[in-house]
Order: sequence, then C-alpha cells, then structure tokens
Amino acid sequence: GPQEHGDWGDSFLQRAYGVYVGGMWPTPTNSTYAITYVDGAGDLLVGASSYRLDFAPDALPPATSFWSVTVYESGTFDLYPNDDEIYAVGSLHSSTVYGDDGSVSIVFSHERPADLDAANWIPVPEGEFWVIIRFYAPTPEVLAGGYETPGIVRAN
Repeated sequence: GPQEHGDWGDSFLQRAYGVYVGGMWPTPTNSTYAITYVDGAGDLLVGASSYRLDFAPDALPPATSFWSVTVYESGTFDLYPNDDEIYAVGSLHSSTVYGDDGSVSIVFSHERPADLDAANWIPVPEGEFWVIIRFYAPTPEVLAGGYETPGIVRAN
C-alpha cells in the first residue's frame, strides 16, 4: 500500500532522496504534535491577555523521549523573539520548574509575571499566537488519541 512521508521502511532510495531535498518527515511514532490557536473557552490566544497551562503530576505529556511546549507568532509562524530568549518549556529544558508534586505550570504572557513562583514563563507577542505541545516518541496512549491535553486557561 501507499507509504506515509517519512515512513519509507527499506526503500533506501526514497530515504536518500528525502535527505537530499532536505525534507524531514517525522512519522507519528517519532513525534506527534498538539497545536492550538485558542484557549479552553475557544477564544483566540492573544498577548493582550495572559494564560496558564497546568499539567498535573500524573498527566505530563506522555512521551518516551521528551516533550516540549513552544509558542509561535500567528503572523510570521516564527518563534517570538524576546530579550529573555525563552522559547519553550519541556522535559529536556534544565530551566523547567516542577512543582513539589511533580506538576508543571506554564504562564503565557507578553510581560513577565510578578508572581512566577513555581511556574514557567513563555513570553508571547502582543498579538495572536499559537502553542504546540510536542511528544517525541509518544506513548501508545497518545497515538491512540487517549491523552487529553489540559486546556489553556485565560488568567485575565
């Protein structure tokens, strides 16, 4: 049957061509992404507001290799340039702060929050943005659609 991009099995000619043209086509078992432009209420994510994303200790993104949360500007589809050079939070980032219970809270806001405490901050543009949760080597639960990502909650 037809093969998915990136899932070329023993077809070494297709693999070589993929590398030659610079294409990286990850298969769902290599990496899976959850992407949103809206908060849990269905409203567009906009930097004029601030938001929280809270992962309970028993509900961190299930991935065998690692997970990350990244923000992109809606207009440019690029990382949001910021003076603090903070672009993501994740299991491989040494700066990721975990709560005493193992939970992870992420704040998305244009201005640095005054009360960060045990949360992680990702600066966002003033305008619209989107958030990607990446699962690298996702667990079977993710691949089967059994993991429900927590909603992004507007904080103000």
